[in-house]
Amino acid sequence: MSEFLIDRFERDFQVWNYTVGMRRLLLRSNKEGRFDTRIDILFQNVQAMRLPTHLHGVRVSEADDVEKASLVEQFGQGMVQSGRLFHIENRVSIGFVVAGLVTEAVDDREYFEPSQFKPDL
Repeated sequence: MSEFLIDRFERDFQVWNYTVGMRRLLLRSNKEGRFDTRIDILFQNVQAMRLPTHLHGVRVSEADDVEKASLVEQFGQGMVQSGRLFHIENRVSIGFVVAGLVTEAVDDREYFEPSQFKPDL
């Protein structure tokens, strides 16, 4: 496994939104308790995913060749052909997202306010 692209292991996240148009997946950690910021993690051009809807901590890295081979063995070559394989680790489980990119935004917006990435997210 390569270095972490996103390391937010101290925060809980939820699958917040998925839109079909640009195949965007938004994971969100809202303000709460000791955290006075909101964090959005966006995957774009999502081809496949295996994640719980609630993640206790998030670490995102690009999968190594061994992980890619394992995924191909489990789900077939079509699963990883058209995107980067992102390894998603949390304190409870390990998942993946096959997507074109991943990025994050940190802000001080409230629960009900739209994401910086796009008003409808």
